[in-house]
Amino acid sequence: MTGSAGKFEKIAFVASEVPQALDARERLIEKYGNADPMHADVIVALGGDGLMLQTLRTYLKDAIPIYGMNRSAFLPTTTAKMTCAVALSAPNATSSVRWP
Repeated sequence: MTGSAGKFEKIAFVASEVPQALDARERLIEKYGNADPMHADVIVALGGDGLMLQTLRTYLKDAIPIYGMNRSAFLPTTTAKMTCAVALSAPNATSSVRWP
């Protein structure tokens, strides 16, 4: 799962179709690579609340930590709360949520 420094080795980036989300996904993949979500140590959902809910529905049963990064045109209403709850639902996971 994680290397000796405690970093995730396999990160999956999923994004909504919003240009800001697609741009962020492209830049993150260039820097960190992109794993298949089913084999990832962590999933990063780039978009709004809708994408976060979709990602939760798809991968929650797999106990993979899911982190949401708001990259939508709207102010997020639930993403931070859901991110914290999902991250803490994964075995041995810890989380901190930052709100701008």
